[in-house]
This record gives sequence, structure tokens and C-alpha cells, in this order.
Amino acid sequence: MQRIPYRTIGIVGGGQLGLMLCDVARRMALKTVVLDANPQAPALRRADETVIADLFDRAGLRELCDRSDIVTFEIEHTDTGALSDFASEGRAVIAPSPAVLERIRDKALQRKTLARHDVPQPRYVLWDEPSESPPDGMAFPFVQKLRTGGYDGRGVAVLQDPASSRLQGASIAEELVDLEVELAVIVARSGDPATGETRDMRSYAPVRMDFDSSLNICTRVVAPSGVSATVERRAIAIAEAAVAAFGIVGVCAVELFVAADGRILVNELAPRPHNSGHLTIEAHATSQFEQHLRAVCGLPLGSPELLRPAVMLNLLGGAHSGLPVCRGYHELHAIPETRLHWYDKSPCAPGRKMGHITCLGDTVEEAMKRADQAEGLFALDGSSD
Repeated sequence: MQRIPYRTIGIVGGGQLGLMLCDVARRMALKTVVLDANPQAPALRRADETVIADLFDRAGLRELCDRSDIVTFEIEHTDTGALSDFASEGRAVIAPSPAVLERIRDKALQRKTLARHDVPQPRYVLWDEPSESPPDGMAFPFVQKLRTGGYDGRGVAVLQDPASSRLQGASIAEELVDLEVELAVIVARSGDPATGETRDMRSYAPVRMDFDSSLNICTRVVAPSGVSATVERRAIAIAEAAVAAFGIVGVCAVELFVAADGRILVNELAPRPHNSGHLTIEAHATSQFEQHLRAVCGLPLGSPELLRPAVMLNLLGGAHSGLPVCRGYHELHAIPETRLHWYDKSPCAPGRKMGHITCLGDTVEEAMKRADQAEGLFALDGSSD
């Protein structure tokens, strides 16, 4: 017999991913401390303790480390240099490591690392000073991505011709892939912090992601994905190779393009729980949030088995900003095996992620039918009242 090893988990970022990590941590007898500059951030309302500070505030990050056994992330945009210093001083174990975050959040470094490990990805070139002319080796149309700071559709532009508006800042230019489908694979990896050696790695089956083409934000996630068993195996192998290339500890979402010519290419990595994994809460034996905590705490990884077909809908803010208002709340709860997850954000703003809905079914077709029904019933907007 032994006491439960009650550990304190520090979380950088107070958004909805942090909120869901806090909920699972409490069930696992883990204490949480969340750092965010916004006292009303969703995760701060669920955390055991809080640090009110900007994600790049060195003093705030030091306090978070001093109050935590393990520090992890729900967003990778933070001061990795400060965190490296605090890890070397032994203030806390940081997982994934600051060096991993440094290489992933810079799109150019991410692409170079994947290239060194022969992980397939779109053809790209550096474009540090965007101009009217495409960079050498690229022709219209192509995709411009800012090297840093982009997420949720920000920092990405498809340039169709010389008149297309360019993003300002150091970028990479990528081939515009002729897509058949976009997939995501959630990979969980536990490793030795000293050597980086893999202790265990488990992957969830690929999910299909559908996007709003104007906002470039995922609107729907479907499991199972509907791709062939061959494509599924290749996608998992490529995702695991990408995660191993960076030595990530925790869960990592690997977004993949399945091209019309049959190539499977890594679009990008997110070394944390991810929007594409929300349906694991109801649909899988182990949610991505529990799996992440298991991995960073050195616990055995859980089963990633899909228990029920599922569809996840992102709830995005409507055309107006203001206090969140909705229609169809009561009607939504009449749909069988349908769950609303509300992030408790305010204000509601156009395109802002305010929550999600997960619909289960005996078949993926039944789950899709319920998702279509939910999408038709439930809507969000902002109100000044």
C-alpha cells in the first residue's frame, strides 16, 4: 500500500484546453495551477490555483514552475527561453520540453526538423521578406504561412495571383496541395526526460477534419475517418515518425494532407491536446486530456480504442460580438447521444471557439445524421443586451 502521489500540474494558458485538462486532473487526484493574463479565462475557473500573468512574463512563469511539479501547455506561444532556464535550475519538469516548443512553433524550424528525419511534407521554401513576386522555386497559387504566431486559421493565406494580399512578416511558402481529405492523428508519447528515449507511444485512429474555407477553421471532426485501412496505417506511421523526430512527451496532434495523387503529407504539429481530439472524451476508452496527463506524469498510457463512432462540431461565434446568446438549447438536448461542451467564454465574437458538440451513434452515418440535426438546431451569436 502507498499514498497516491499527489502531484501539482502547472498549465501555461487558460483557454478551453486548459479547462478540460483541469477537469480530468481533478478526477486523477492531480492538483492544477494555471497561468493566464485574463482572470476570467475558462481554465482559471476550474484550476486549484492560479497565476495571473502574461504567457511571456518571466516572473509569472517562474512562479508557475515553483508551484508545480510538472509544467505543461495548452498553447505553445510562451517564453521558451525562460522556461529552459527554470528547467535547468530544477524548478519543475517541463513537458514537452521548451526546446521542442521552440522548434515546433516556428514553422520553418518545424519543416526543417521533419525534412532531416525524412518525414513527408509539402514542398516549401523560406520567404523571410514577402514581396509581390513568389519566392524562388514557388509559383502561383501557393500557401503563405507566417513562421510564428499563427493558430486557428490566423497566419495563413492562399495566394492565387500577384494581386493576392500577403501577410506581413517572415514566412514560409508551401505548395498548394490538391487535397482529397484532411486527417489528424493524436499521438501520445511518454519518454525519459534525461535521454529522450521513448517509453511508450500510442496513437488514436485518424479522424477526418472539415474546414470553413473562409475562416480556415475546423468545423467538424469525424471518427472513423472513412479512409482505407492502408491510408490509415500510413497516416499513423507518418504521424508517429513526426512525433519521434521532435522527441515530444505528451500528446501531439499531427495534421495531415491526403493528396489527390496519393501522397500523405504532414501539414503541421500541435504538441498539446488539440481540437481534433475533443471527441475522444465520449468516443474513446481514454480521452486525449487524460492521455496527456498520463504521458507527462510518467504513468502508463491508456487505450486509444474507439468505442463509438462520433462527430464533433465546433461552436463558432456568429456575425456579431457581445454577450453569448443561442437558439436551440432545449432542442439540442433532445437529440440522443449528443453532448454540449460549453467553454464559458465572453464575449462571443465572429469565428471564436465558444464550445463544441459531440454526437455518437451505432454507425458513423447515424452520428453524422445527429450532427446535421444539431447543426441545424443550435446557433450562437453575440448580443449587446
